[in-house]
Amino acid sequence: VKMTKSSKISKVLMPFGKSGNIYLFGAIGQGLGPVVLTPILTRILDVKGYGEITFITSFAAILGILFSFGLPIVISRSYVLEEESRYSITKWFKQLTISYLVLSALLLSFGENNINVYILAVAFPFATMQLILPLARAQDKASQFAFISVIGTLLPSISVVLNNYFDSPFSSAQALGFGAIIGALISFTLVST
Repeated sequence: VKMTKSSKISKVLMPFGKSGNIYLFGAIGQGLGPVVLTPILTRILDVKGYGEITFITSFAAILGILFSFGLPIVISRSYVLEEESRYSITKWFKQLTISYLVLSALLLSFGENNINVYILAVAFPFATMQLILPLARAQDKASQFAFISVIGTLLPSISVVLNNYFDSPFSSAQALGFGAIIGALISFTLVST
């Protein structure tokens, strides 16, 4: 089989196929987000505020993995291999996602400026993202997966930036939580359609 010049160029530019490259670009975007936003956050927040945001984000990320209860593996495997389980996976996925996001919003609304409450409030949307990403992958939604990867990483920090820019009455920790909820809601919408 002789390769044409355009197929050789395509093979070099897209070594993992169209879907594989979309997943790759999503992963790169997910990794570049914090690199781009860190200098902005360090300029607009004082040392204490930046430390608080990174502390909340770090612990929420760990708790988000724990609160996903290993379900990303179940989603990845069962949704793809057991077609009859798709309905039940989708049903409990929606119930868990809605529960987590409502709980997060309640914690943010009534948290009374407690850093531990803010950690939990951010952890629930992070756990939701842990469930959304494998579902997008299992549904073979490469473009949505890439967008979700980037938006889930960037939106919490962007909301902190916007919160400070517009001199909002919310704390940076609340803005981080609301950004995480909005990112999870957008992502949830993309995999639920």
